Amino acid sequence: MIKNNDLNSTRMKQNRIITLSVAVVLVFAISIPAEAQFGNVLKNAKRNVDRTTDKAMNKAEKKVMEKTEEKTGLPVSESSNNNSSVSDKDGSTLISLYKKDYEPSKEAIENDPDASNNDVWKRSTRSFAQIHAAYEHLDPKYFPLQPYYKYPKMYGLGDNLLIGHNVLNKMIEAVLSQRPGDYVYFPPFIHDDKNGAEFVTPAGEKMGIYHDDIFRYPFAAAFFADPNSDIAVQKLAELLVILSPIMKSGVEIKPETCNDDKGILDANLGIVLPAMEYEKLRFKRERIMFNMALNVVDFDLIADRVIDCFENVEKNDEICQKYPLIRAKYYLMGTELYTQILVQHKDWDKKEASDPKARKATMLYTRWTADGVVGKIMGAVRAGNVPAVAMPKGVNVSGELKTKGDAAGRELAGHRGDEFVEVIYHSNNWQEVKEKVWPYKTIKYTIKADLITKSGGKTVLTHCYLQKSANGQKYVMVVGSDPERHPVK
Repeated sequence: MIKNNDLNSTRMKQNRIITLSVAVVLVFAISIPAEAQFGNVLKNAKRNVDRTTDKAMNKAEKKVMEKTEEKTGLPVSESSNNNSSVSDKDGSTLISLYKKDYEPSKEAIENDPDASNNDVWKRSTRSFAQIHAAYEHLDPKYFPLQPYYKYPKMYGLGDNLLIGHNVLNKMIEAVLSQRPGDYVYFPPFIHDDKNGAEFVTPAGEKMGIYHDDIFRYPFAAAFFADPNSDIAVQKLAELLVILSPIMKSGVEIKPETCNDDKGILDANLGIVLPAMEYEKLRFKRERIMFNMALNVVDFDLIADRVIDCFENVEKNDEICQKYPLIRAKYYLMGTELYTQILVQHKDWDKKEASDPKARKATMLYTRWTADGVVGKIMGAVRAGNVPAVAMPKGVNVSGELKTKGDAAGRELAGHRGDEFVEVIYHSNNWQEVKEKVWPYKTIKYTIKADLITKSGGKTVLTHCYLQKSANGQKYVMVVGSDPERHPVK
């Protein structure tokens, strides 16, 4: 007979597994808003728990590891003490970490509910316990925040699983919502007594991290613990997004008094970084990660993720239309994973011409990186964040002005790919524009006007100027200093 307390313990464990599985489903839904993502999530999550732990290593992996040495110049050590976290000079312990079947420490089991959880997600190849035990053996040269269970946000533990994904989404949306050439400053996450109590170095100093490290750190840790899994490739693709040209040019993460070389995040606040030369540390950590993706991760896993990303871009379902960020993120993930990993993978040369997945990935990439495509995808995010305005009243104008002005507005709408609705005029009186030097000839005349169009099925307003030539023969409408299509309330 099962005792009540044993039964309750079993139920609590099952509920914990389902909760974590729900979180994983949400991660792969790219953290879309709650009303858009729940639906059948719980039902699907229950099916996503695989209760078998396969400890058998793939024999082919040994050959792959040999190729890793050849391509990266990083020796892969087969010997390791299961009870130590030895720091090496070349990253070999990170490369071989996933091959070790470590046991969780007593302290980990006491502080981390999943340290003794032997269940396996379908998108993983290793159990919770194996992955978290691997975290205890991450090389502190590249992962200085140890032991891992003291940093639940930095390792995405428990309820913190989605933090990194949500922060990345907000960064993408913020950058894509800016005008081209502008950038966004993302402040660091720093120590405080409420939400940032864990941000303390192992030596006890108040610490902070760069804004993007809230996902770059845990994504890398999860990758090294289980690189040949669907989850690892997903996180690899997401990490590549923040390193893409469009994101790098639009992101600023360092405070004014930051001195990365000295390990100081903010001298004014007395906050340090996890390590000195932390940017260089992150670069080295991710370089090892990318080299493993080229040599250790299965080609089909990467190709499948590229195809999935571009198929979601192509499908552009109701969720993507309602939340353009999701489509843009799929696009960035697919593009970066294809160009940075897939076509540089060790198996690409022999698969490029004949492998169906390689060919399909190439066709999708070619189709969705054609001229003009990326601008529309990224522009949809910006359009979705442009402030709405009330429909202006305007003034009555003469018949001649309305006829010629509407014709100019219709022409501009056509050039912008919009459906013309009307022009709202704000004055009857032309403003004369003259040369700035003698003899101060009249160049043109202008009137402020708003162009109302239909774009993407929505009524939008663009602030414009109607211009008339000096001789009064030609009318042209041009976009003003604010080029945005503002949704009309």
